[in-house]
Parts: sequence; C-alpha cells; structure tokens
Amino acid sequence: MADEKWDWSSKYLFGLDPQGWTTYLVKGGRFVGTVSSLLRIKERRHLNADSLYIIEVEGERLLLHIEFQTRAHSQMARRLWEYNVQAYCQYGLPVLSVVIYLTPCQAAVSPYRQRLPMRENHRFYFDVIRLCDVPTHELRAVGSPAVLPLLTLTRDGARRETVEEVISALAPVAEATRNQLLYVTYVLASLVFTKAEDSEWLKERFAMLEDVFQESWLHREFMQRLRERIRREAREEGLKAGREEGLKAGREEGLKVGREEGLKEAYKEAYQEVLRQGREMLLEIVRLRFPEELTLARQGAEAAQDFTTLRQTTLAISLAQDVQEVRRLLLNLSENSH
Repeated sequence: MADEKWDWSSKYLFGLDPQGWTTYLVKGGRFVGTVSSLLRIKERRHLNADSLYIIEVEGERLLLHIEFQTRAHSQMARRLWEYNVQAYCQYGLPVLSVVIYLTPCQAAVSPYRQRLPMRENHRFYFDVIRLCDVPTHELRAVGSPAVLPLLTLTRDGARRETVEEVISALAPVAEATRNQLLYVTYVLASLVFTKAEDSEWLKERFAMLEDVFQESWLHREFMQRLRERIRREAREEGLKAGREEGLKAGREEGLKVGREEGLKEAYKEAYQEVLRQGREMLLEIVRLRFPEELTLARQGAEAAQDFTTLRQTTLAISLAQDVQEVRRLLLNLSENSH
C-alpha cells in the first residue's frame, strides 16, 4: 500500500503538466492526450500500467508509457515488455517505455531479451531514470511546478534546503494545486529523509499543514483505500484460506473428525496470516506518519493477538493528530494484548 501512495503521488505530478514531462523525457516530444492505462488481455487478466500518454515526435504519434518504482524488481524488464506489447496491440501505436525509480535501488537493465535455443527471439529497449542519479539542477530546469516535489529525490536534493526551496517556489501556485503539491512533497521527501532527526524535522516542518493535508483528495483517497484494504484482507484472506486448507485437510483425513480438525487448523493458520499482515500494515503506517514511535509500534505489533483490536489501532493511528495520541494507542495495544 505504501508503494501505491507513492505511485499516486508520482502520477498526479505527471498528470499536472504532461507537456512539461514529455519535453523532459522525449526530446522534441509534444503531448497530445491521455489514454486508459488499463490494458485488456481478452478473457484472461488485465494489466494496469501507471501512465500512458499519446505524444508526437517529428510529426509521428506514439505512446509514452511510464512506470514508477520505489524498489528493485527482478522481473521489471519483462513487465515493461509485456505492458509495451499489449499497449501496442490495444492502441495500434508504437510505444516508448520509461521506468522511473524514485529511490536508489537496483534498476532494470535495457534491453530485455528472450532467446530460443538457436537464436535471439525478442529484444526490447526501454529507458531507465534513477532520480538519485539526476542532477538537481537538471530537473529544476524543467521549469514546471509539477517537478518541484521530486527535487528531494535527485542526486543533491535530499537536503532540508531543498524542501525549503520547494515550499517557497510553490507559494505563487493556486491554493488548491499548491496544497496537493505540498502533500506530494511531504510524501516523496519521506523516502529519503530516513534518519530520525531528519524525519522529525520533516514532520515538524509540515505540521502547520496538517489541516490542509486532511483536506487533500490524495490523502483522503489513500486513507480510504487503506481502510478498504484492511477490511478486505481480514474478510477474504481468512475465509478463503480457511475453506481451501480445511477442505484439503478434510479430504486427506477422510473422516468427519479429521475434516473438523483440518478446518480448525486451517482457520488457525489463516488467522495467523491475517495477523501478520495486520502487523505489517500497522508498522508501515507508523513508519510513514510517526517514525519516532516505530520501536513502540513493533512491541505492540508483536504482542497483538486479536486482529480486531489491531485493525482498530491501525485505523486510529492513520487518523491521529499528534504523537501523544499515537503513543497512547500503542501502549494500550501492548497492555491489552497481555
């Protein structure tokens, strides 16, 4: 879910000024329009690319396909190839694929190759941008407010002075857009401001904007999806795993008692898996919003044995206004779990 939050933030920036980004990514490119990034594969499954734009280069139209990554993925090159081919089949335009890494992780290598025993069968080229390798001045030179929140992710950008620069540069922007961009700046800066003192400074610097963030549609969308995900995983994971494992165990035992025991064991295992996911979600929320309380959160997560309590605590922390409230919630979680 954290990755989704950063994806939404990045896609918002690109959607805010697609021509500016087209100019930066494709020399001589002219933005024409946007097409659906949901790629259909007949009756099988769907692929959901991050962004697909129609652009023109030297008078010819093509698709600009962009993917955002916050971590290394061993199959990233293959995924790009699959998106690229399917987008071409669906829209009938050649596709330029670009993967943009928001963090300094290992990047995919172009070209992607597939080989037959006797020869090479496919060779697919794509562009790779690691923001940590991009000079800060190069991205700044794009001259668009839509690039400013990304400055902290560039080669020399992980500094408090860069955050101040972005805040000042966004001052003339219309209020509604400025508020969204400030929220994105905070979200993306949290990727690189990982030291405790820097994380605390970042949080204090944006504390005055807490009310603004609560009204941000990006923030509301993320929190809504988070709540839905917690409820869905609690409901679906336990029931599905419990039924499948229980029926399997019942068939193997061949007896009613064996089936009952199998069901009990399967539900027990499924519940433990739901607990594990709930603990991970709690830690992720605390790391993003109140990193100074991460040690206390780990203690509470390890002690938690009731998913309902764990879920309620996670939701409460996601809406908490200050660190004192979070500390109280985490202490209650630890105490009530013993």
